[in-house]
Amino acid sequence: MNTLQVARRPALPQSISEPLSDLAYHLMMTYGLQLRLVTPYGHDLPIHAVPRPTPSSPLDLLTAAEARIAHLVARGASNREVAQWLSLSSKTVETHLSRIYRKLGVRSRADVAYLIGQTER
Repeated sequence: MNTLQVARRPALPQSISEPLSDLAYHLMMTYGLQLRLVTPYGHDLPIHAVPRPTPSSPLDLLTAAEARIAHLVARGASNREVAQWLSLSSKTVETHLSRIYRKLGVRSRADVAYLIGQTER
């Protein structure tokens, strides 16, 4: 395979490469196997076996914007106050909050406040 062919090969999307990397790591550690992907065009691509870092805190799962909103909510700010302080719309704050709840596995503002309080000790 020449260099030109390698350069034109598209990279795998992150949504595919991360789970494949996890699987490759598991196969390597458990069975000593290497995972390779063969494309429909016959290209043989190695899948790099790299474990994902485990978050030290549930708050590490949040984006920077979500973390800012979570901290303000934990201090008792309403959606409207958060929106004003961060120059966002209330709907954007609601969207971020629903993602925060899902990522942290909580159901209420009080749960977010409790979790933040526990991690900041």
